[in-house]
Amino acid sequence: MKKTLYDVSDEYINAYENITIDEETGELLGMEALYNIKDEFNKKAEAIAIIIKSSENFTEDLKVEKKNIDARIRQNERKTEWLKSYLTSCMDKVNLSKFETTKCKISFRKSETVEVYDTLILPEEFRKAKVEYTADKTAIKKAIKAGLPVTGAVLIEKNNIQIK
Repeated sequence: MKKTLYDVSDEYINAYENITIDEETGELLGMEALYNIKDEFNKKAEAIAIIIKSSENFTEDLKVEKKNIDARIRQNERKTEWLKSYLTSCMDKVNLSKFETTKCKISFRKSETVEVYDTLILPEEFRKAKVEYTADKTAIKKAIKAGLPVTGAVLIEKNNIQIK
């Protein structure tokens, strides 16, 4: 069975805990086993770090591609809207409200929409208030570090792995 980094970590701790000192010579016994385990640990940790770097790079590539695709979608949506507007204006120009062929059928449907040009001057009964609360995490962190109690928030210390 192939050992995982987790298995090697356990062996590393075990080897470290089994280091003894020879009472007669003062020599450390068990160091060779620790060095061997450490080498194996380092190789496995390096392999995982390389996978992490590759995964992060792939994620960034996907984000770039998503931006490109989103831009192409917006461009195509604008093109589609322009074509609809163009067709509508041409049909209006010749006073045509319906059109049908074997490949398509064009007609118009009436609809109504409200356009609000200034929300501030609308009467109160026609306005809705939208309140959104967000946390000022920078201020909260400063307050907690200064020893002030902040109800509803705690400061958590994390160890974030850095792979370069």
